[in-house]
Amino acid sequence: MFALELLREKAPPLYDALPWNAWDTGVLVGRFRLWRTKVLVQGEQACFTAARLPRTAGLYVFETSARIRRYIERKCELERVRHFSVLVPDAGAIPLADRAVDLAVVGPSLGPEPEQTLAEFERVACSILLLFTRPGSKDLIDDDLIAEHGFTPDQIRVAGEARPCWWRFQPA
Repeated sequence: MFALELLREKAPPLYDALPWNAWDTGVLVGRFRLWRTKVLVQGEQACFTAARLPRTAGLYVFETSARIRRYIERKCELERVRHFSVLVPDAGAIPLADRAVDLAVVGPSLGPEPEQTLAEFERVACSILLLFTRPGSKDLIDDDLIAEHGFTPDQIRVAGEARPCWWRFQPA
């Protein structure tokens, strides 16, 4: 695991090219009108995901690493992603108002405080998609915690394989 984190920090384009980052974002088109949807993206697949959502009502990427933020900004510029912003963490909190986004795409790690991290995403997002695209990433979070927060299991396509994901839709 440490090697992958090091690769992501030191060589973002190489990490971004790994096959498990290429998930089928078409599942979002089937559930949301993206041109009317504000989306928050966080996690290992953020570079890939942000570049695959060129037309949204607003796209925010929540990233702690300055190097990866620069890479995401450059990649989104090349892909002509509209209404794009990179958010810098503010004392562990997401610098957005309550219910500021319609959808948060998160995963796979929720950090050392997964309960607090989930609560923060629930505060800012109406719907949440938890992704576990990397092999073994599902072990990073407790199934009971996901169930306690009202997530329902689903699957997405990643490099031709079905991988687990979880949705949570909150009432408006």
